[in-house]
Formats: sequence, structure tokens, C-alpha cells
Amino acid sequence: MLGNASLTQRMTITVVLILIVAATLTATLNILKFERVVADRESAIYAFEVSDIKRIVEDSMNLGLALAMLRNTQALIDRRNAEDPVIQGISVYDDQQRVLFDTDRQRIGEPLDRRWLALTPDQPNWAGRAPGTAFTGAPLINSFGKSVGGIVLRYDPNRIRQTVTSVLLEVTIATLAVTLIACLLAVGGVWWLIRDARYRLHEMGRGLAALADENQPLTLLPGALEDEPGFTKAARETLDRLRRAERLIERIGLRK
Repeated sequence: MLGNASLTQRMTITVVLILIVAATLTATLNILKFERVVADRESAIYAFEVSDIKRIVEDSMNLGLALAMLRNTQALIDRRNAEDPVIQGISVYDDQQRVLFDTDRQRIGEPLDRRWLALTPDQPNWAGRAPGTAFTGAPLINSFGKSVGGIVLRYDPNRIRQTVTSVLLEVTIATLAVTLIACLLAVGGVWWLIRDARYRLHEMGRGLAALADENQPLTLLPGALEDEPGFTKAARETLDRLRRAERLIERIGLRK
């Protein structure tokens, strides 16, 4: 594809391709990093929400009431669920992993979905993802230091994708603009940097063409430096020897 391209064209295409690849990789890595930061921020926000609900419920249990008797817990989680449309639901379950309170009344009394549980039930908090939902949870500890259940808050992970998509559009436009400017600067820079080399190569080509011409008088090669005496003469003698060898080979071939 580049067989007939000049040195300037080859170098320009190479530099432009490098700039495009570098810009694409940089934009992709930035988007992935931004998505991770947004996901971590969302998880931290809802982990704090769970911690606040946990504090209120545990304060109520410290008054001597069992978890199943805390009727105000249902109103608490309903209010928190209504305050944020991204929250898909909040569940409070007992030590048998049976749902005691839930923003979805149909789940009350049912076993908790095991996909929302921690691998280690006694860990301070946990977070994860299931198909169509992200969740974070924390255990409930009574005044005797015993785990009596836990809380799981589920939220919609699609908001993260929507945020990343909007940022992706802006980053793409900015990357295209910067890459275009960089490519234009690269074209001008390549032309300016190799202008002297291009001139010398052109002059050397003219000189070699003149040197190969048998009828050309023995003169200094066009563009040759003054501190290179004897180069043109030596080159001419070498060419003469090659021509004589070529004619000799031809005569030997004809004799056969």
C-alpha cells in the first residue's frame, strides 16, 4: 500500500497512526477508570445508607426489643426507599435468613435471596452485583454482640451506565478534536524535520543518475560536500568495473 509513497508520506502516516492508537488507548483507559470510580462512589453512598439504617435498628434493639418486634423498621425502610428512586428495595431479615421487613410486601416472610448475602455473614458490610441489580448489606448485632440478622439494600446499576455513556460521548468528541489537531501538527512537524534530509536525498538521486550516465563528464556529484574529495572519481571507477564485468559475463554466455 505504501510501496510508491515518499519518505515524507511514510513517516507522516506512521506518526498519525501512532497518535490515533495512543489517543484511543488513553480515552479507553480513562473511561474504564471513570466507570470504576463512579461504581465505587455509588457503592459507598448506599453503604452509608445501610449503616445509618443499621444504627437506628440496633439502637432500638438495645432497648430490649427483639428484631421482629421493631414495627417502626418497616416505616423507616419505606421512607428511605421513597427518597431515592435509584433504590430498588430494602430488606431486613433475621438470623434464619427470613425476611421480616421489606419495601416489597410480597417478600415478607420469604427466604432472602442468597445472592444478596455475604460470603462471611459476620463481616462488617458487603457489596456485590446480581443480574439487574447491585446491592450492599450489613449484619445486625444486638446488645450482646450476637448477629440477629441483617439489612440488604438493592439499587439500580443502570444509572452508572447512563452516566458513563454521557461522559463517553464528551470524551469521544474531545479525543477526536485533540487527535485531529495533533495529526495536523505532526504532518507539519514531519515535513519540517526531514526537509534537509529530503533535499539531500533528492540531490543524491540526481548525482547517482548523472554518475550512471556514461556520457556525463567526470565532475563532482551534485550536492556533494567539498570535504569529500575523490568520492565521485571512485564511484565512477567502480561503475566502470561493474560494466566491464557485465560485458565479460555476456561474452562468456554467448560463447556457450
